[in-house]
Amino acid sequence: MDAIIRINGYRCKEELYYWDGVYDAKLSTSETIIMDCLERIGPVVHHAELANAFIENNLSYPALPAVLSYSPLFEKIETALYKVRGKSISYQDIERAKTVGNRQSLDPEVDYDTNGNV
Repeated sequence: MDAIIRINGYRCKEELYYWDGVYDAKLSTSETIIMDCLERIGPVVHHAELANAFIENNLSYPALPAVLSYSPLFEKIETALYKVRGKSISYQDIERAKTVGNRQSLDPEVDYDTNGNV
C-alpha cells in the first residue's frame, strides 16, 4: 500500500501521508469565506470572527456551524477556535484568537432602563 500511495504523488513524514501538489477543487461559498478569513486574520480564528465574516457577506449564519462540522478543510482546536487542517500554528496564534472571544462590543446608542428594557 505504501508503494501505491507514493506512486500517486503522496509523501510520508513522521508516519503521516500528505500530498503537496496543487489543489484545484472548487470550494463552496462558505468555505471560501472561511479560508479568506483565515488568510486575512491569521492561522487560528475565533467562531465570532467567522460569524462576522458570514454576516458581512450576507450568508446564512446557520450555515457556519454546518460548514465547520462537515468540511474536511477545517479543524477545531479548542472551544470556538478553528484552523485549516494540517497547518502548523503557534501558541501566540491561539492566544490571539482567544482574546477575540473575551471582547464584547458595546453600542453606545443602546440604552437600558432599570427594568432591563432596551
